[in-house]
Amino acid sequence: EDIEQVEKGTKITLSCTESDAKIYYTTDGTTPTTSSPVYTDTAPVSVTAGATVKAIVVVTANGTPLTSPVAE
Repeated sequence: EDIEQVEKGTKITLSCTESDAKIYYTTDGTTPTTSSPVYTDTAPVSVTAGATVKAIVVVTANGTPLTSPVAE
C-alpha cells in the first residue's frame, strides 16, 4: 500500500499505463468495485477532511476482466 497524507482540498490524479484501463475509486475508505465511480482525466479527485482514497484498475484481456490489487 502507498499511503500519503495530503491537505484538504488537494486534487488527486490517478493514472495507468494501459490505454484501455478503467480506474474505479472510492473516497470513503471502502474497497472500490466496478460499481464505484470511474476516474476520468477531466475530473481529478478532490480530497476532503478525513478522506481515504482507494482505487483499482480493470483491464480486459482476451475478453476476461482483470482487476489490480487495491491502491490506497
